[in-house]
This record gives sequence, C-alpha cells and structure tokens, in this order.
Amino acid sequence: MTQSKQVGWAPWLVIAAGIVAAMHIGKLPPTIPVLQQQLSLSLGQSGFLLAGIQVAGIAMALFVGLMAEKIGLKRLQVGGLLILAVASALGSFAHSFSALFAARLLEGFGFLSIVLVGPSLIKQLVPAHQLKLVLGFWAAYMGLGVAASLLLAPNLLHVLAWPRVWWIYASLALLMALLLWRFVPNVRVQHRDDTPPLAQLLKQTLSHPAPWLLGILFASYTSQWFAVTSFLPTIYANADIAATAAGVLTALVCLSNVGGPIVAGMMLQHGRPAWLLLTAGFVMMMVGAVVAFAGEGVLPFALQYCGVLLFSAGGGLIPGVVFAYVVYLAPSQQTVASTMGWVQQWSALGQFSLPPLMESLVTWWGSWRNAWMVCVVLGVVGIVCALRIQRLVKRMA
Repeated sequence: MTQSKQVGWAPWLVIAAGIVAAMHIGKLPPTIPVLQQQLSLSLGQSGFLLAGIQVAGIAMALFVGLMAEKIGLKRLQVGGLLILAVASALGSFAHSFSALFAARLLEGFGFLSIVLVGPSLIKQLVPAHQLKLVLGFWAAYMGLGVAASLLLAPNLLHVLAWPRVWWIYASLALLMALLLWRFVPNVRVQHRDDTPPLAQLLKQTLSHPAPWLLGILFASYTSQWFAVTSFLPTIYANADIAATAAGVLTALVCLSNVGGPIVAGMMLQHGRPAWLLLTAGFVMMMVGAVVAFAGEGVLPFALQYCGVLLFSAGGGLIPGVVFAYVVYLAPSQQTVASTMGWVQQWSALGQFSLPPLMESLVTWWGSWRNAWMVCVVLGVVGIVCALRIQRLVKRMA
C-alpha cells in the first residue's frame, strides 16, 4: 500500500479507534445487572464502576495531554488501545468489586490516551481545508461507540458469559491497535528535541483563556448529557417500559447524538460561526430537557422521549465545534493535546459530579419534574462561554 493511500485512510482509522474506545465505556451498563447478580455488587459499587472512566480523567487528563508530544501521538494512541485490551482481559478474571474497579481505572487511562490525541493526530493527517469536517466525524465517536455497545453487548450476554464478552472487546481493541500501527504514519508536531519543557507547556495551556472557556463549555454539555442518559432507565421504569425495549430506546438516544457533530463540522467548513452552532445546541438541549422532565405525569411518554431525542441530537452540535476549536484556539501547535487534556479533565469532573448532585436534587424535589432547571442553568453557562469564545475568534481573525 502506498504512503498516499496510508495517509488517506489514516484519519478514519483514528476515528475508528475513538469509536472502539467508546465501546469499552458502553459495554459496562448492559453488564451491570449480570455483575450485580454474579459478584453481589451493591448499587453504590455499580455506580463507582460506571464512574471509573471519569476518575481517570479527573486525575490524569491534563498530564496525559502534556506528555502526548513527548511520547508521540501515534504511539500514545496505539498504547491506549493495548491498555484497553489488557484491562478488558484482566477485568474478565475479576471475582470482586476491587479487582473489577482496578481494571476499570486502567481502562480509563487507556481511553484517555486514545481520545486526547485524536484531534492532534487528525490535524497532522488531514489537509487544512478538510480539517473541520473530519473533526466533526471524530466528535461523533462517543455516540457511535456507546450506541454500538448498548446494542451489541446485551445480545452477546444472551449467548455468552460476561467474561467472554469482555474478551471479545479486548480482541477488538488489540485488532484496532494493529491496524493503527500498520496503516497510520508516524507524525510529530516538531522534532522531539525542540519540544518545550512540560512546565512551559503547562503554563502556555493554563495561562490562555481558550482552554478554560472550552473546558467549562464542554463540561456544561457532557455533564448533563451523561446525567440524563444515565437516568433514562428511571424514566423508562416510571413509564412502565419493558427492559428489552429500554436498551433499544437508550441506543437510539445515543445515535441521535451522532449526527450533530457531523453537521457541525460541515457547517463550520462552510463558514458558519461557532457561537451560533454552540448556542443552537444548548438551546435545543434546554427545550428538550423541559419537554422530557417538566412533562412528567402531564405529557405522554412518547412526547417525553421526543424531548430526550431533541436534547441529545441538539447537544451533538457542541462536541463538533469544541474539537475543531481546540485545534484552532490552542495557545500553540505544541499545546493542542494539553488543551484537549484540560478540556477532557473539566468534562470528566462534570460527568463525575453532576449525576449524584442531580439525584440529590430529585430526591429533595420528590420527582424528576424540576430536573430541567439543572439543564437550563448549564445551558446558560455554555452559551456565555460560547459568546466569550467568539470574541477570541474575532481577535484572531
């Protein structure tokens, strides 16, 4: 295969690696009922397992981003896939919560290694005039991967024991690592000897307003999307939806999130302003949350579900813009990965902290009817950050 063909396919293999990483996140929720039965896990322990990825992000996202250029973009992503494979294989041998949680933490580190360098690697592989469009496809990795697992894992669990299912996921990560190693060329932003010291990269990243604004904005989106999708089983239970149908409905919600990043990438490619796409995304999320939650006990479930679909589909516009503008607004070429790390760290913090906060508020309110208020507050925060980001874009124009 020629080098030109390698480069041509390479960005799509990077995107496929992100999807495989997200599949490892999505494999756990369908497995939780089996784990609760076979390993006697409590509800609280199940919650900690689900939050394992976020713990890794909170602790290490910025550090991994800072190290990305030192280690090498391709090498770090291939290494992340190998870590996912090892962690999934080790998890299949777990007979206790502590062993399974340790494997989940290791998976979190592998996941970070893959997704943090994705935008930087794509930037080196794609011509500048196609970058925003391809980054829009990259931003769909989470919705595609999680939805794929929500559809695949339950069917596998019907015919295989859960450790065998986790071995299948380990094999998938290993295969993806081999494909990346074979077909993605080695790229570096610059010669490693010229890379600034970590302290300088850290100062460049955290002294610039763009990483902070992008991080807060992205956390405003991911935290509420993760919280709402996590609590969908409760909404289904309140509406007496069968468990078999619930998995399909949740997968459709995740799939509805996929089109947004791609549309955002296309619209950015055609010169549409970022602030408009971000604002539209947050407004759609706010409207969808009002319909989904304020309509509890008033609207039929079908309309509430349409509200959830609007919430997820509208929110999909946001990562498509954020990933493109991490590349565009990073303080320097060498801080793209560290900026992505800081953004991911904010996202992980939001995803870890919002679900228990929302659950506490719902318990206090006595129902889900007022949960839309949380989404509206976060939506307003996101819109304010979007307008501030637009000012930065105008200064750079």
